[in-house]
Formats: sequence, structure tokens, C-alpha cells
Amino acid sequence: MLMTNNRGIMGDRVNSTAMNVLGWITIAFVFAASAGLVVSWFL
Repeated sequence: MLMTNNRGIMGDRVNSTAMNVLGWITIAFVFAASAGLVVSWFL
């Protein structure tokens, strides 16, 4: 997400606001799923 919002790297092809929201929601979901997997190993 940080790279795709950096104009120095991406030029005019940076993410739109909608893609930023979708990207951060996806990151949060993957993080929560990974944390749930780790917690399930100990239960």
C-alpha cells in the first residue's frame, strides 16, 4: 500500500481513494485471519 501510493515510485499511477480503502480493508482481514490461525494453534 505504501509503495502504490508513492508518486516517486508509481508516477501518475498511484492508487485512488477507493482502492486505498479496499487495500487497507484487505490487509486488516488478512492480518485478523493470520492472528486467528496463530491463536487456534494454542487452543
